[in-house]
Amino acid sequence: MLEQNKKLEADIIELKEEVDSARRQFEEELSERDGEISKLKQDLADASEKLLQEKCSNGARISELQKSVKDIRSILERVSEEKLLVEKQVKELEEANAEAEKYSQELTEDAERLSEEKFRHEAEILTMQQSIENLKSRIESLAQEKSLMTTWFSDLEQVVGRGRSIFVG
Repeated sequence: MLEQNKKLEADIIELKEEVDSARRQFEEELSERDGEISKLKQDLADASEKLLQEKCSNGARISELQKSVKDIRSILERVSEEKLLVEKQVKELEEANAEAEKYSQELTEDAERLSEEKFRHEAEILTMQQSIENLKSRIESLAQEKSLMTTWFSDLEQVVGRGRSIFVG
């Protein structure tokens, strides 16, 4: 009986060591997961900040291009009015037409550039939004994994506690 008690005590000590080892490993993994979560949260904040900065920058550029388009249209209207007023002066009319063609080409190029920039920025925004969603999903996954590990550890402690009460009792 004494030998049996010693064996049970040795088993209990071994189980305690295993639980302590499992706890340390769990805490290390939990710390790693917390680090990953912190990094992902920082990445998410950085991506959000970058997205906001680009959105502001894009808004300013679009506003500037719209002003340029408005200015060019205003110039085109003025050139057209001058054309009507100076119909008798052919040389001036030709210069006004050349200027109007130049501004028309610039307007077309600006409109094309604006369209291309808008498409590129929309694609970047979609990519960033997808990255943010992926980061959110990863954070959720890590949180679930943390919860499962916490539950597993709690269950393990209960099993060890029951085992202890069976062997001691």
